[in-house]
Amino acid sequence: MNTGIFKKSLVAVTALSSIIMLTGCGDVVVKVEKKSKSAEIKSTGDAPAGELNLNNAEDFLRHLDGLKVNATDLIIRQLASKDYVGEFRAAVRNYRSFLIERARMPVSIDDSFYTQSAEQCRKTGVSLNMDEANEFLGLILKTALLAKIGEVSATNLNPGLSKEIAAISRLIMAELGVKIEGTADVTKADGVTTSKGKFSLSLAAIQGEMIKGAPISAEMIARDAAEVLSVEFERALGADMIGTFGATFSVGSLIGEGQIETFSGSIKVERSKAEGRFVHQLEFAVGAEGQSANYKRAMKFEQHGEKARELKVSDTIAPGMKGEATFVTIIDLEKGTQCKVDLGKQDDLKKDVVVETPVTPEEPKKDAPTPDEGNKVVDPSKPVVTNPTPGQHNNSPGQHSN
Repeated sequence: MNTGIFKKSLVAVTALSSIIMLTGCGDVVVKVEKKSKSAEIKSTGDAPAGELNLNNAEDFLRHLDGLKVNATDLIIRQLASKDYVGEFRAAVRNYRSFLIERARMPVSIDDSFYTQSAEQCRKTGVSLNMDEANEFLGLILKTALLAKIGEVSATNLNPGLSKEIAAISRLIMAELGVKIEGTADVTKADGVTTSKGKFSLSLAAIQGEMIKGAPISAEMIARDAAEVLSVEFERALGADMIGTFGATFSVGSLIGEGQIETFSGSIKVERSKAEGRFVHQLEFAVGAEGQSANYKRAMKFEQHGEKARELKVSDTIAPGMKGEATFVTIIDLEKGTQCKVDLGKQDDLKKDVVVETPVTPEEPKKDAPTPDEGNKVVDPSKPVVTNPTPGQHNNSPGQHSN
C-alpha cells in the first residue's frame, strides 16, 4: 500500500528507543529505556514531596493514553513503518502464547530475584507492567482501537485524528495482515476520557513473511488462523493520570486439526491518589474457560518514604488461592534500585510481608463454597469497570478483589 498520502508536513520526531514522560508539575524528568529490565532511572530536579507520580514508568497503558496526546503525523509514521508490521504480528503471537501458557501452568514465582536470598538489590526501572507480556497487550489494544474507532469518537480522543482515521483504519487492515471484527468508542465527560472496545482478532497470512530470519512455518500459519484473540476493554483516564482499566479476554489454542481449547481471564488496573501520594494496583487472572482461574497475580505500587521518591511494591502470587505469597520490595527512584525489605531494619513494613499461606485441613461445612469459589474466570462479555474520581479510589490500601 502506498503510504505517501500520509506524508504531509511530518514533524521531526525523536527515535522511539526511549520513552520520556514528565510529571504533572514538570519538575522531574524520568527516563526509562524501552524494554530494558535493568534500566536505570535518571532524575533531575528536586521535586517537593508527593509531586512525583506514577506515570513516570514503563506502562502498557501508555499505548492507549498516548493516542490522546501524540501528534497524528507521529501516529501515522509509526503505523506506516516497516518495523511496526513485524512488531505488531509478533505481539499478537507472543500474547496468545503468554495467555495459553499461564492458563495451563500452576501458579509459580517466575522472578528469581524473589527467591535468590543472596541478591538483596538490583538495578531497575519503574515497570508497572506486572508481566513483560503486558507490553504486547498495550500494542494490540492501541491498534485495534485505531482500526475500529469512528470519526466522531476519534475527535473525542484526539481532534487531529478525526480527518485521518478512515485512512489509518485502511492502513492497519491492509498492511498488518490482521482481521479485526468489533467496535470501539471514545467519550468525554467531566474531565474523564473513556475508551471502550470489543473485538476479535486473528492474523492473516502475509506472502513471504519471515520469523527470526526463517520462512513462516505451516504450523504457525494454521495457528494464526485458528487462535482468535477476543478482548473487551474499558479505559477511563482523568487528570494527573488517575484512572481505571478493565479487560476480559479469551483466546483459542489449536491442539489438533480442527480442535480448539479456549482459555479466558481478566486484567484490572487502578491508579488513584490518596493524601497526595499515588497508588497503582494491578490484578490478573487466567484459566480454562468456565473453570476456576489457574493463574492469579496482584501488584501494588505505593509512593513511600519522607520524600515520596521511593515506591513500595507488593507482589502477590496466587491471591485468594492455596499457596498465596506476597513479596515486598522498595524501588528507590534516585538510586535506580529495587531492594528486598530487610525485616530487621524495616519494622514499619514487617506487617506487609506475607509468607506462603498455611493450609489447615478442615471438615467441610454443609453448603460451604468450594475452595476457589469466587475465583472463577470472568465472562469475557461482561467487563466491570468504574469511572475514576480524582482523589478517590475504590480499594483500600492492601486490598485486592478476587
